Amino acid sequence: MATKQLDFVTKLLDGAEVEWKPLGEVCGYLQPTPYLVKSKDYLDCFETPVLTAGDTFILGYTDETDGIYPASKSSIILFDDFTTANKWVDFDFKIKSSAAKILFARDEMKVKLRYIYYWLNSLPEKNSHSTSCCAGEDC
Repeated sequence: MATKQLDFVTKLLDGAEVEWKPLGEVCGYLQPTPYLVKSKDYLDCFETPVLTAGDTFILGYTDETDGIYPASKSSIILFDDFTTANKWVDFDFKIKSSAAKILFARDEMKVKLRYIYYWLNSLPEKNSHSTSCCAGEDC
C-alpha cells in the first residue's frame, strides 16, 4: 500500500486495534467453470443474466437453466483475474469468461465481504493486462 494511502488508513482507524490479514486468509475464490454460459444467444426476454467483471457487467440474458450461480443466497465479488476489475453481485447469474473469479468471504462473522469489495476498489489500478494476478490458490 502506498505511503499516502497507509497514512490515510492510519488516521481513519484513529488508534483502533486492527489485525491485518492476507486476502487469501479472509477471502476464498471459485473458478467459474461450472457457471460458464454455453450459448452466445442473449436476449432481453430470457431470465438469467450473463456477467463479465468489466465495464459492460451484464452482457445480456440467457435461457440456460443449468450451472446458475446462486448469488441471491450469498453475495459475491466477481473479479477479473487479468484486469483486476470487479463487481458486487447479489443476484443469480451465469458467467461469460473463465478469467473471472468468484470471490467469497471465508467467514462473514469475522470479515464482511462488502468491506473486501470496498478495499479492492481502493487499490491502484493494475497497468498490465498480460499476467494473471490470481493464478495461485493463495489469491
